[in-house]
Amino acid sequence: MGIRSAHKALFTAALVLPLSALAAPGLGVATTVGTVAAYCTDPGNPDNCGLPPTNMVSVEPGEPYVVGYNATNTGDTEFISHTLTDTVFGLLLNNFPYTLPPASSAFITHRGNAPLISGSYPQSAIWTGTTAGGDIVSASGSVSLTVLPPDFEITTTVAPAIEVCTNPDDIGTCSLPTRHAIDFVPGRKVVISYLVHNSAAFAMPTHTLVDSALGSVLNNFAYNLSAGASAFLTVFDTPASDTVRSATWTVTTTYGATAARSDQYAITRFLFADGFE
Repeated sequence: MGIRSAHKALFTAALVLPLSALAAPGLGVATTVGTVAAYCTDPGNPDNCGLPPTNMVSVEPGEPYVVGYNATNTGDTEFISHTLTDTVFGLLLNNFPYTLPPASSAFITHRGNAPLISGSYPQSAIWTGTTAGGDIVSASGSVSLTVLPPDFEITTTVAPAIEVCTNPDDIGTCSLPTRHAIDFVPGRKVVISYLVHNSAAFAMPTHTLVDSALGSVLNNFAYNLSAGASAFLTVFDTPASDTVRSATWTVTTTYGATAARSDQYAITRFLFADGFE
């Protein structure tokens, strides 16, 4: 990891000032954050990232991100070594030898992976510069990382196959059921639908679906459900008895976070009211 010069201002006029005024050190640091996909051109090279423009970013769970640390010499004497400590990444520079003249800037970047749990994650850093005369000056900065939740919904519905299928033997001819419960009729084929909607701000590429009566319907199925999109799956069944069932849909995000949602549907015996048996 090396420090890279951001810009350097050259002074051509000498000022006649007291020695104490010329030797006053000053340091500022700007910390910024962004996604690796946006600010790093080569994912395999940790030193190729540019400085993100802001100090906050929203990311998927586990998504790679990059923090930029841009130090500026705001005083009248050069710094010859630098130490940088980050509350998440730890010690990034340890008395690193680099000459930073007055009115010049230099920066480094460092990558990390966002937490898998959604929430707000503050991160701060302290940059310390040391002059040739032993003066030590520190400056601090902070960024904010917001990990977005993998929000989605599942809706289960059920209907007799003869009601929603033009060919009760071909699931591809069936429309989506609209009811959450139907009467139990022995030997009757039914269509069960599982509708999932992605309400998150990012795609969901892997899916598992387990029905309490049918078992595993999908197992780590690869399907890129984009943000705001919906998808459905229909299956046939011939229930052996009345039952209340649950279905659990689990998604795995691009970077390994998981989330699950459940819904119920019912196949019940029709109950006659007293006096109408």
